[in-house]
Amino acid sequence: MKKMTSLCIFAGILAVSWVCSVATQAKDPCDDPQTQTQINACAAEAYSKADAELNKIYGKVMAMLNAERKVKLKEVQLAWIKFRDAHCRFINAEAAGGTMYPVLQYGCLSSLTETRSAQLTAILESAR
Repeated sequence: MKKMTSLCIFAGILAVSWVCSVATQAKDPCDDPQTQTQINACAAEAYSKADAELNKIYGKVMAMLNAERKVKLKEVQLAWIKFRDAHCRFINAEAAGGTMYPVLQYGCLSSLTETRSAQLTAILESAR
């Protein structure tokens, strides 16, 4: 019985080792997307990450403001979102309905969102 237990433990260690090895070898599908669908999905993921970062920074800036400035920043941010979305729709209008539209649209949204994150980061850093 003792040999069997040792063998099972050894087999378990090998299995865990193999699973861990396979998991670390798995590539991010966005490292080399092969189809337009994959490219579009990766562009959407990049935008989602940029938007999450913007929201994090926006929250930090809001936390340091008094009530009056919070109202003003919220007003500016809502106007900026409208601008960003309208600008990207305008820039990519000729591609609307095509297979490239999502990647172009998400690319535009990501770029402007990253720029806005940098602007809010500058506000945050100037207050320190």
